[in-house]
Amino acid sequence: MGGRWFSGAEQATIRSYPQMSQMFTDEEKYSMLRPGDIVDNLEIQISGRIQNSNFPVWKNALLNQIGLINLKLITDNDFAAATEDAKLLKRAEKTILEAKIRAIEQTEEIQRLFNALDEISEQARQARLEPV
Repeated sequence: MGGRWFSGAEQATIRSYPQMSQMFTDEEKYSMLRPGDIVDNLEIQISGRIQNSNFPVWKNALLNQIGLINLKLITDNDFAAATEDAKLLKRAEKTILEAKIRAIEQTEEIQRLFNALDEISEQARQARLEPV
């Protein structure tokens, strides 16, 4: 990394003047930062909204159903109902997992960012822990 390094304050000055900020690409700006300033200048802004979901109503309905489950099994009917309740809860778990997977698939770009953040964090960790 050669060339002139700009302090965080100098970088802030460059960012505050659009004409100066436009003179450099983001990569050039970061290449001019001192190594200690680089770690303090990570910016991520995500704008994501749930477009449609019945989850709050669905969750409350499931929690109500769970609250109605008889946990004191005495009669054959109690055990038969418990078997049906267990099947219902298993279906709920499957539905939740499938919905979560579909939601994650809809945020592929964000997931790639999270994976990249995890990777670079691990590389920094390994470099820090590597014996000299």
